[in-house]
Amino acid sequence: MHLHNFSHFMQIWVFPPGLILLLMLIVLFLNGRAFGKKLSVFTFIIFWFLSAPLGAQTLIDGLQKNYVPLNPNHLPKATGAQIIVLAHGIQGSPEYAEKSTLTNETLARVHYTAYLYKQIHAPIIVSGGNRDYFGHSEADLMQYELQNSYSTPVAGSENTSRNTQEQSTLLVPILKANNVRSIYLVTHAWHMPRTMYAFRTAFANAGVTIIPAPMGYIELKSKDFMYANLLPSLNALNTSAIALHEYIGLAWYHIYNLATA
Repeated sequence: MHLHNFSHFMQIWVFPPGLILLLMLIVLFLNGRAFGKKLSVFTFIIFWFLSAPLGAQTLIDGLQKNYVPLNPNHLPKATGAQIIVLAHGIQGSPEYAEKSTLTNETLARVHYTAYLYKQIHAPIIVSGGNRDYFGHSEADLMQYELQNSYSTPVAGSENTSRNTQEQSTLLVPILKANNVRSIYLVTHAWHMPRTMYAFRTAFANAGVTIIPAPMGYIELKSKDFMYANLLPSLNALNTSAIALHEYIGLAWYHIYNLATA
């Protein structure tokens, strides 16, 4: 099995609902034993925490609260800056004559990029290489969307990367070739900690200033009905899965860099 595919296979059992199913399977195997009973209680608590808005919000806030939104009236000064927008997947869309479209997360990043461009008019570079059955990369579809739906020009693209770490590495020579000294980095706020770690590592000797441009903050907690924050929610469970993916990915980057240092 290819290492990239093996990584995705393992993620199934690290994040919910695969994690919960795995714990329940272990509980069934240990049925009647003292450890099995303790594990069943532990599984119940973990599942409730991950599926409750209060628990999911706590996890996601640990990521997204590290970076505040850019103030359009007080943007950081950046001479000769460019905007870098990172993809977050594509999906099949039979309603568009079998052509693929960007996922909602990627479309949200494209939308914010167009907004940011109107504020600073910096050249845009789109990044993302996962391709569909028609050979279109994420970068290709983002460029098409920006130019055709938002009338926003795209200066360049990186269309071979498969993940955030590869994006950070493959963008270095592109920016060096264009003598770029600073970038506005567009991605979701909850993805920004892992992204900034990867980019700061890859750009350590590139002489490029990285300005985080976070967007897509998640707000789950109810202010009107506080008890609802303790009730299980599918939306909260999905948010917890997003947060866990980012935490584990960030931990992996640290381990990988220590091992290869």
